[in-house]
Amino acid sequence: MLVVGDRMRYIQTIVILHVLASSAFACQCEVIAEPNKAFEHSSAIFVGRICGLRKENDSVNIGSSAYNIQVSVVTFCVEQSWKGVEGNSFDILSDYSSCDYNFEINGRYLVYAESDSLLKGRSYASKCFPIKKAEEAAEDIHILDGLKDGVSPKR
Repeated sequence: MLVVGDRMRYIQTIVILHVLASSAFACQCEVIAEPNKAFEHSSAIFVGRICGLRKENDSVNIGSSAYNIQVSVVTFCVEQSWKGVEGNSFDILSDYSSCDYNFEINGRYLVYAESDSLLKGRSYASKCFPIKKAEEAAEDIHILDGLKDGVSPKR
């Protein structure tokens, strides 16, 4: 039976463990807020509308161990691209990392994507890039147009 003092220590311990566990799995990355820097670090950049979503089983190799995971694959119908997109659609992996950008179904976005060897070269979109809804991205799109043309416009 717990007495009041023990109960308080027990509750404090639970709270501390919860906070430590949450921070241990929180997204940790260098935020790249400027479109010109994101242009340099991205493997693909485009504006598109989400036109599909599916679940997929995959495996990730870390060191000598393989881990089975289930990921979401978000398919975008591409309207305009600046880098790394061939064709009219582009797949982004989601639901595998705490840094994943949380897209809304049927949303239209300016997307900066990276590819990763752990994901077998497949692309993902991170909260660390300046991804935004397309209707809020006019200034970024202007900058990207200049970068694609070899001009570095000022913000």
